[in-house]
This record gives sequence, C-alpha cells and structure tokens, in this order.
Amino acid sequence: IGRKGGMSVSLEHVQEALQVLHDPQRPAEQRRAAHNFCESVKEQDGEAFRLASLLAAPHMPHTSRHFGFQLYEHLITKRWGALPQDSQEQLKQVSLQVLSGGTLNILTEARFIKEKAAQLVSLIAKREWPARWPDLFERLTALTREGETECELALLVLRSIGEGVFEDDRMSDARRNELLQALNAEYPSLFGFCFTTLETHYGNFGASTDPKSKAVSKMLVSACLQTLEAYAPLASMPQICNSGVLPGLRALLHSSELREQALDVLLAIASKKGRDAPHGPFCALIQGILESCGPGGLLAECEYSDHKRLCLILSNFGANHFYTIQGTCASTCACQDSSVREGFLHLMATFTGYQALTVSESTAAFWRNFLDLQAADSVAKMPPAVHTLLLQALADKLRHPKEEDADNDEDVVDYDELLKLWTMAKAKYLDLLKRL
Repeated sequence: IGRKGGMSVSLEHVQEALQVLHDPQRPAEQRRAAHNFCESVKEQDGEAFRLASLLAAPHMPHTSRHFGFQLYEHLITKRWGALPQDSQEQLKQVSLQVLSGGTLNILTEARFIKEKAAQLVSLIAKREWPARWPDLFERLTALTREGETECELALLVLRSIGEGVFEDDRMSDARRNELLQALNAEYPSLFGFCFTTLETHYGNFGASTDPKSKAVSKMLVSACLQTLEAYAPLASMPQICNSGVLPGLRALLHSSELREQALDVLLAIASKKGRDAPHGPFCALIQGILESCGPGGLLAECEYSDHKRLCLILSNFGANHFYTIQGTCASTCACQDSSVREGFLHLMATFTGYQALTVSESTAAFWRNFLDLQAADSVAKMPPAVHTLLLQALADKLRHPKEEDADNDEDVVDYDELLKLWTMAKAKYLDLLKRL
C-alpha cells in the first residue's frame, strides 16, 4: 500500500506512545498527546499498513498488537473506497495470512486477538464478497485443514460474517440481500462443516484424558456452536434440520460445560417463524429433548437458569412450530403413536407447575395459543392426562405465595417483587382455567 503523504514513523515512537497512552500514572496532557500521535498515524495509508504488519506480529505486547489491528481496521472501514484495487487485494491477502500463522496457538492466544484477526476478514467480506472475493469460502475451508488454531479462526470469521449481515446499520438493503443470497448458496457446505466439527471434536472432548487436547476440543466445539447460533436466524428450517446438527445439539445438552451454548443455538432455532420445518428431523429433535428430560435427566441434573431457557425453547417451538409437532407422520417417523405430541404437551404442563413463578408464567402464552387452536379445531384435543396435570398446576399457582417461595425464583429480588409478579400472572392463570 503506497503512502498518502506524510513522514515515515518509527516503530519505537509508536510503541513509546502506546506505553504512555495506557499508563494511568502519566499526566493527562501526556496521554492526550500520545493519543493524538497514534491517531495521526492512521492518516497515512502506507505508514498505517507498514506499522500494522509490525505491531500485530505474535511476539509483540498486547497493546501493540491491538493498535496494529486498529490500523488494519481503519484502512478497511475508513479508507477502503479510496485505496487502489491492488492495495485492496493486498489487504485481502494479508487478512488471510494473519489467520494462517499470524497468531499464537489456540490455547495461548488471547481471545480479543482472535476476534480482531477474524474481524479483519469479515470486514472486508462485507465489502467485497462474493463478487470481488469469490474464493473466500474456499480459502476459509482450506484454512480449517491447516490445524486447530486455523480452524477456530475460520469459524470465528464465519460467525462474524453471519452476525454482521444485520448488525451493520449502514449496510444498504441491496447489499444485505446480496449477502443473504450468497450465504444461502453456502449453507449446505457450511452446516455440513459445522456438523463434522461438532461430531469430531465433541467425541474427542468426551474421550480424551489429556487436559490440553480436551481444552482444544472444547474451544472448537464452542466456536462451532457460536457459528451455528449466528446462522440459525438466517438459514431456512429445512437447511438447518437436514444438516445433521440437531442430534448433535441434543447430545450436547448432557454436557455441563457445553450445555449453555447448545441451548443458545436451540433458542435461535426455536425462535424462527415459518411453516417449512421438515417433520421427520424436527420431530426427532423434540423426541430427543423429551427423552433427555425424562426421569433422572435434564430436569434433575440442570440448574434453574438452564430450566428457564429450556422452557423458553420449548415454548417457542410450541408457538412457532406446533403444526410440525402434530403434523402428518411418515411410516418411519418417531412420533407415529402421537408420543411426541403428547409428551411435548405433558412437559409444557410440567413447566407450568414449576416451582419458580418466572418459569411457570412463561408458558402461559403457549397455552393461550394452543387453546385458541383447539377451540378452532385446528389441533387435536388435549390428552386427558395432560388436561388433568395442567389443571392441577394452574390451581397450585393460584395459591398465595409464601415468603420462602422467593428463594426458588432467581429472577426475583425479594418477596415483594414475587408478589407483584404473582399478581400479574394470576389473571393469566385464571383465564386459562376458565378455558380448560
């Protein structure tokens, strides 16, 4: 990248300025001068690029590396349109080189450095992919085969691209639609890669006795789950359901170390609206969750926060996809005998009777919607056993709460707040009881 006027700036002067800038003991005037000096470096394209490559090197201190990545980001976000095409191509290549050998290994590299490195590629992708960077996903795929460090960084890039589609308020609708169409073509390979990564590294995580190997596998599974969470709102239900990742998510629910992230992905999927979820794989997921919540399962081994999120996931599945849960079964479907539908309703009634009022109250919207559909003969009648269980749960919740009940609900501060919540929920419970 050629220079845009200005004088050459020494690396030593930049490092000295950074030391002053990050030293709270220095006088405010000195720190302000150091800040102004660092900002002036960004105004010289050639010097900014040269210094970025030196400052962001793996052996440099964190403060230097952070500023090095800031210089790269400035060139991409503030100067991109003014850079000649060859300079833009140079930045593309450098951003990929940072992923391949420009960081420390997966276990020792700082998280913020990984995020910064991944962000360089995603920032350029938002401007150039697919028309002017058609081989990006191919390059990222090849990167995943170079090693565990590169695989994690590639996953971080993919996640950042997915998150950036709707997080960038300055992106035009035309550009956003162009990215969505391009991503749609990549979903089969993207979800397939995520499925393979989950399967391989979750297996390694469970089988390995070496702490380092176990830590690496956990980090890769975690990065994979974050990527899935980013793309779940963007992809269609058939693309998600037919990718193979759903059974993997269900299996992760039994891992205390990875359960929270698996629940995050399931919540993103459950929150999707539409009527295109394939019945077979979707019902298999619900069946798996029901089995996981059986005697001695998740409801026994999880804590309140996981119970609350699991209830929210099931409520969203019920509100947005009950048509699939109670749909027409193929001869090989897991729910031929209606066990999925009945089991789902039974579990929802169990959550209505949950000791914490916050969790119980969150099921009211689902039951209201279900009873509307039942009144319109749009769904089969509620099984008698579920009807009895739900009646009992609602009747129990109408009892005036005791002071010790506040200890069961982690979302209320004290007994007074619990009483306020109960007063609001009471009307919902009474309405449901009348309709039952």
